[in-house]
Amino acid sequence: MLVYKYHGGLRPLGVSDPYGVLLDILRTFWIAAISYNEIGTFKQHIRRCRWPDAALQRRSGGYNSSDDPAKVKHVMLVADPQLLDFNSYPGRNPWLVWLSQLIVDLNMRKSWRASLALDPDAVVFLGDMMDNGRMDQSDDDYEKYFQRLQRLFRTDHPVPTYYITGNHDVGIGASARFSQQAVERFMFHFGPLNQLVEFGNHSFVLIDAPGLVAEEAMRMRSGRSYAQWVDVSPNGVIAFIRSLAARESTEPRVLFTHIPLARPEGAPCGPLRERGTIRQGRGFGYQNTLAPHTTEFLLQHVRPSLVFSGDDHDYCEYTHTYGSSDADGSPDTGTVEEITVKSFSIAMGIRQPGFQLLSEGTPPSQFTSSLATVPCLLPDQLGIYLNVYLPLFVLSVLLLLASNIHRVRTRGRYINWVALPRWCQCLQVSLEFVLFGQRVTLRLSFSTRPADGDDVELGDYRPSARRGSPRRLRGVLGGSVRDVMNVACIPLLLFVGLAWWIS
Repeated sequence: MLVYKYHGGLRPLGVSDPYGVLLDILRTFWIAAISYNEIGTFKQHIRRCRWPDAALQRRSGGYNSSDDPAKVKHVMLVADPQLLDFNSYPGRNPWLVWLSQLIVDLNMRKSWRASLALDPDAVVFLGDMMDNGRMDQSDDDYEKYFQRLQRLFRTDHPVPTYYITGNHDVGIGASARFSQQAVERFMFHFGPLNQLVEFGNHSFVLIDAPGLVAEEAMRMRSGRSYAQWVDVSPNGVIAFIRSLAARESTEPRVLFTHIPLARPEGAPCGPLRERGTIRQGRGFGYQNTLAPHTTEFLLQHVRPSLVFSGDDHDYCEYTHTYGSSDADGSPDTGTVEEITVKSFSIAMGIRQPGFQLLSEGTPPSQFTSSLATVPCLLPDQLGIYLNVYLPLFVLSVLLLLASNIHRVRTRGRYINWVALPRWCQCLQVSLEFVLFGQRVTLRLSFSTRPADGDDVELGDYRPSARRGSPRRLRGVLGGSVRDVMNVACIPLLLFVGLAWWIS
């Protein structure tokens, strides 16, 4: 028989209710699966991520983190969370939209809470914070949208956080659906459109890529050069970029742009990309890459040591070569690596979301390379649903259906198993886990000894003492539905409880 401990006692299940054994086993499997896949797997993925400090090479030899940890700064890069709202899926049933928003929010919240264990010194969001931040909406609706984003990405202690514009934040091009206040709202809630931030003896150059695309289109139509355009728009993105070339700085620069830089059509993205490559193209409210002449202008004036971009949602590595901006036509060229960061959301067409880790060695004069970066991958949430929960659900239903068919066909009789030697008549299995800060222990005891202590042979049938109980009187369908509900009750409460705890 099967017994489990409660309040210090033993409750027999195997003889009085042999079908309850299956319910307890399935319930235990579901509790273990939900506990691991909703909490444990996120922590496990983050434990695999390491700041790339070891990749920083000192001029005198390899990097040793014990030399002076304060001289290394850690920056977390988050791209394209694109927080969904009720306008994200036009034409979809409102209940499905609500369910999609709930699942995606819960997943990002779990990912974010787990990633904070890395304890970054700063966070940079690479645009597209909200899926419909650019759309025409009331101030109250926008404020609620923004506050939801803030709650999702909250931190336990203040961390310097920087944002750049994405096409879903401020839009690209003109449309009656875009708000005329999108740019003003972004600046009020997220900060300046273009920034030069000194951090860890490095300069962060954060540019308004959608604004740059719009300015370039106007400049090209006007026929003006970049120098002439500055007089027309002295506070624009082009003027900001040109001002960087005139600033004397010995600090390495890191360029952050939402839209990736231009590259040849079909250029490879490296082995970490899930599929395809970044292709040129544009459409309603978006542009896949900056134009080649815009890219050249940007790299010539910023001359970055490393470039980070978003927008594409998938990971990509590409090395750019650019010429000199010197007036004398110097043939000097430069090269720089661009990393396109994975989206943080599971709703952006990739199986494994992620983010990027950046380590800065300071002061840079002590390093041959003062920057190192590595991606951090998050769990495949869709894979968990399809490869864990769905098969376990189907197996549970089939087992419970078979159990009820057996119960109805045998009309309440059951088989007692053959007695085993006393030393193996009892087997205990314990499962321990932490729930809401409390240690919970589930202990299952399997015993071959019948309740009355008498050994019986295999195949010996006994009529149930509870032949008239409600469960015995139910049919196959009614009994199966009730068993499914009994098995699902505690796991569903656990799932909801974990969601509430994480939020």
